[in-house]
Amino acid sequence: MVQIDSTYHALQDAGTQAWVYYGRGHLTELSKHRWVILQASYYSAQEVAWLSGCGTQSFAYLSLCEDAAWTPDLVWHRPERNQVWGSRYVRLSHPLWRRHLLEQAKAALEQGFTGFFVDTADAVETFPEDRRAALSLTGALSELVGRDKLILNRGFCLLPEVGNVAGT
Repeated sequence: MVQIDSTYHALQDAGTQAWVYYGRGHLTELSKHRWVILQASYYSAQEVAWLSGCGTQSFAYLSLCEDAAWTPDLVWHRPERNQVWGSRYVRLSHPLWRRHLLEQAKAALEQGFTGFFVDTADAVETFPEDRRAALSLTGALSELVGRDKLILNRGFCLLPEVGNVAGT
């Protein structure tokens, strides 16, 4: 597991360069990097395969503890919002959220993504009752891709346990 504490566009960890990109396109630029973190819904299976052919591993962006600001009210949403991003906090233990997140992950794998960038893990600090569910979901994602293909962002509070489910 690579631990990242920001949403910087480029990062270095143990000599491995990764590029975080929240937009569409720019395949040629993305192909210059060993790892890219992308919104899976913005790229086709053919584009992901092309990147792979260039030696670039694509990681699908997944939000562990938050849903997009523009989503309608859903049963897993909490009334609180992230004041920085406007996103909606979710109840991690809600079975429909778990199913939704794992379906996103499986769809990304079917598109050819080789791993996951799991964001917003720090929300567990705001909702400590979600710790067990966060570890369970992280474990389920790790089972799909393996320990070395899971990047946990902003999840320092989970580090004591997450080493059991993600590479270190």
